Amino acid sequence: MWKCYPLRCPAATGVFGCFKRLQDGYSAWCAAVSNQETASAKTSSRGSGAENTENLQLPIHTNPNACPRSVLAVPAGNIKDALRRQKRYDVVADVVMLDLTRGVFGGSDRSGGASEARDRLLRFLRESVRGDHMEGCSDDGEWKTQSGEGTVGQIFNGGRARWVVRVNSPEFDAARGFLDMELVGVLGDLIEGVVLPSVTANTYELVQEFIHPSHKLWAAFNTPLSVLQASAVCAQGHYRYAIVDREELAYEMQYPSVNSEKRSGSLNFSEDVEATQLKHVRSLPALHSACQVMTAAKAHGMYLFDGGFSDVSDSIGFRHDMQRCRAFGFDGRVVLRPSQIAACHEAFVPTSEEVEWAKAVQRTHCMDQYNVNGDNATSVGGDATCRRQRAALILERHAAVQWYNRNPQDDGMDMQRKGAGGNVPQGSVV
Repeated sequence: MWKCYPLRCPAATGVFGCFKRLQDGYSAWCAAVSNQETASAKTSSRGSGAENTENLQLPIHTNPNACPRSVLAVPAGNIKDALRRQKRYDVVADVVMLDLTRGVFGGSDRSGGASEARDRLLRFLRESVRGDHMEGCSDDGEWKTQSGEGTVGQIFNGGRARWVVRVNSPEFDAARGFLDMELVGVLGDLIEGVVLPSVTANTYELVQEFIHPSHKLWAAFNTPLSVLQASAVCAQGHYRYAIVDREELAYEMQYPSVNSEKRSGSLNFSEDVEATQLKHVRSLPALHSACQVMTAAKAHGMYLFDGGFSDVSDSIGFRHDMQRCRAFGFDGRVVLRPSQIAACHEAFVPTSEEVEWAKAVQRTHCMDQYNVNGDNATSVGGDATCRRQRAALILERHAAVQWYNRNPQDDGMDMQRKGAGGNVPQGSVV
């Protein structure tokens, strides 16, 4: 094995120092990959339905292994203003999605173009990790904790924030997409994952060189081709989350918009009924496409997320749509405004029946694993792997409700209790 020795020349010493730092960084990266593989192996050996005690001690908005309930979409060029609004509502999303795309989820190039948005995103995340003081969210215009100082992650998410970046499609917008992916490679473990829009069976091959080992991939099915290839995409096993935006699908597939006709207080009851029926009929094609993605994602153990609700001023409509979202089987939702986060969290509070079912699944799995009854028969129905994954998700969120109730003062997150364990629907367990 060759050994490197520092030279006497000052210039050579500087070069040696650079190489030494590169070597140390590479060694640290290899150690992180090894630790991640070891942790994954331990998790797999416990079974997908087993509770991870270490993770259950963390709230969802700080646990990178937990399936989030809410994903707040934030334009990459206007991050601080969006987070200031979040603090104004005194509520925290489980994951914040920094959007680099144009015209989707509200992202735009108005603040200096895509290049400047990338620069702002990189600078923001680096400053938040270093703990630099940034102008922002408190009443006096400073980022402060109880001690008067702090980072973005410590203020908003009670520790390390969960960031994901939504990039432009490298397949259909190569000019922006690959620049975005280069930024993803530079960010490394500063972010939790990457959202890939217009995903196809070829997308992962294009982006795999930019993906950090710790990144979790989100597949956004928002084009007809994405829907057609949903089964092939999910079968690859590279993606952990799937996003289906019904409104965006309706636009891409040139369906009539679901919200295109708004009644202006008509007194004719028959006309209102007809308009409501027409609205439901118009939603069927996009719903059928969403069901295709849903089936593929669930078959391969992925978590499924609904897209944003565009009418941000209609709080009642959003709550009704959240009920449909939960009934369809979505595991979480993209929210466009902080005002939607509490209602989103409230909708995903497990009911008492769900908690009892999840506990029964775990008991059955333990009995089967240790062969208590001498056979492997189960009595709760359905595929074993899917059952255990669903049961683990329910118990994880039930534990999160209890955590928020025990720690109402943590980082001033009183609204988290309202969104998780406060205004809980009837039949829910607290």
